[in-house]
Amino acid sequence: MFYCQKFDTFIRIYDDVGYIANKSDFSDRVVSQSGAVFLSVLSRQAQELDELTKKSAEKFVGIDVETLKRDVKKFYDMLETDDL
Repeated sequence: MFYCQKFDTFIRIYDDVGYIANKSDFSDRVVSQSGAVFLSVLSRQAQELDELTKKSAEKFVGIDVETLKRDVKKFYDMLETDDL
C-alpha cells in the first residue's frame, strides 16, 4: 500500500509534537511524539509502507521493525479514516 500527504494538508513538527492541518475543511490535529516522527517521513510523493517504516525506524532505538510497521500502518490508516 502507498501513502502520501494530501495536496490540501500541511504538516508541521514543533519540538516533540506533530501538527497536521487540512486546508479544505479547516480541520486540524495534534499528534504525539511518535506520530510526529511518522508525519516527518511522509511527503506528497506516494511511498510504500515498507519505505516509510524504514525511514521511521532510523529515529527509534530498540524497536522491532514488524512492530513499528504495524504502528505506522495503524497511524496512517487512522489519518485516512479521519480524512486528514
